[in-house]
Amino acid sequence: MGTTTQINNFNKNRWAVRFSNFPNMTGVKELDLHVMNDYVTAFNVPDISIPMLNSTFLHYRQLHPATKGSRDLQTINIEFNIDERMHNWFMLYSWMYKMLHGETCGRKNIDGKELVREDAIDVIEVCLLDNDNKIVSKLKFHHCILNNLSSLDLKYSGSEIGTIIATFECEYLSFGLETDEE
Repeated sequence: MGTTTQINNFNKNRWAVRFSNFPNMTGVKELDLHVMNDYVTAFNVPDISIPMLNSTFLHYRQLHPATKGSRDLQTINIEFNIDERMHNWFMLYSWMYKMLHGETCGRKNIDGKELVREDAIDVIEVCLLDNDNKIVSKLKFHHCILNNLSSLDLKYSGSEIGTIIATFECEYLSFGLETDEE
């Protein structure tokens, strides 16, 4: 069965985001990841481009992809609604603040060293759902490091929910279809 037989014409933005882990820089013993997973309102999947080289052969212009062969970090933006206790904002803010000061959360690399680089989310998963809310495919962003957190705009006498945008740099992306055999 080909992938085109599984197109869901009735899908109306059915997706969910899941974080595999989260660097704990808050001082709280255990983080409640549902304040991250359940408060995502927008997710930006990055574009991909390749530079082109230009050459001339017999007075004709020729284009060639300029392949690199190395992984470049990709930028993703995730918009969050602020939860009632501002816990998700505090988790992101604490991570950003501690990284700025070179502090780590205690994760060690293979050599046993604590590096700021190791304070990353292993996988941010974007799960695409069918009409029965079953996962049909997953985009996985691997080794994601927070590198920007937007300002938080709180206003008096407004009924608007506060939002923030977190920007992550990810080392690579993988994609998978869910099958009935799993």
